[in-house]
Formats: sequence, structure tokens, C-alpha cells
Amino acid sequence: MERVATGLRIALLAPILVMACGAPNTPEDVAKAFWEALQAGDHEKAATFVTDESLGLLGDGFPPDEMHKVLLGDVLRNDTAALVRTSMITRESDVDLNVVFHTHLVLQQDVWKVDLASTRQELARATFETGMRFVGKALGQSVEELGKALEQGAADVRDAVREALEEMGKPDDESL
Repeated sequence: MERVATGLRIALLAPILVMACGAPNTPEDVAKAFWEALQAGDHEKAATFVTDESLGLLGDGFPPDEMHKVLLGDVLRNDTAALVRTSMITRESDVDLNVVFHTHLVLQQDVWKVDLASTRQELARATFETGMRFVGKALGQSVEELGKALEQGAADVRDAVREALEEMGKPDDESL
């Protein structure tokens, strides 16, 4: 009987001991620990925070080499899954891009784990969208600069034609 009581005490105290030891136990904590491990280049530690199904994805070009900084935000959560808003600052050609996506987590055997397959899929989509916005903005600026250059070029041609007409003694045509 005493063994049963001791076993019961251990079973009840184990979750408290795990929390007291500082092991991440919320979706926010797990996401934070996961990204910190990746930023530190500690893939072994990062692997402890991903689902068993996702383990093989860590070495497959993940994380992105250009990952500069990761910030975590709001959490959407139910009993078995959570989404942690994640901003990854990446550096592309001396320009910082802010890629916003969600780190996906699932509850596996009462432990929150990163679903790396879903996270990577959303990261890829968000990276593409951010890149397209960046390209669109750059093209917009280029078109605007081209328009200004064309306007200036047209004004220069107009001025040159007026000067040539004046030199030839022709009256200035106001339509120019």
C-alpha cells in the first residue's frame, strides 16, 4: 500500500518538477525555445521541440541561412493545437525583410511540440508573399523614377527645340 502511495505522489509531483526545472511547457515557451535553439545553431536541442514526424525536416535546408532575428507575438490556442505569431527578420542584399507567419504547435503526449511541416509550409508562403511585395514596391519605385526621368527628358527636349527655333529666328510656338 505504501508503494502505491509513493507512486501516486511521484506521479502527481512529476509535472510540477518538470515545470520547476524550467522546461518549456506552454506553446509560447516551446516556440521561443525552438527558435532560440535554431538561431544558436543547436539543431540537436531544436529537435527536442519538434514532433516526431517533423524530425527529418530540421536538416533539410531549415532554418533559412538568412534568418537574422525572430520575434514572437500573439498565440491562438485550443486544447490540442496552437499558433504563435512569428516574425522572422531576414537579410536580403543589405535589406531587412520582415516575414510574418505562424509557428504551428500540437500537443503530443501532454507536451507541446512544433509541427515543423506546417510551420515550414506557412513560412514558405509568407516568404513568397513578402518577396513579391518587396519586388512590387521596387518596381513601383522604378516606374515612378522612370516617369520622372521621362518628364524631365521631355522638358529638356522642349527647351532645346525652343532654343533652336529662337536661333533660327522662328517665332516661339506655345504648343511646344
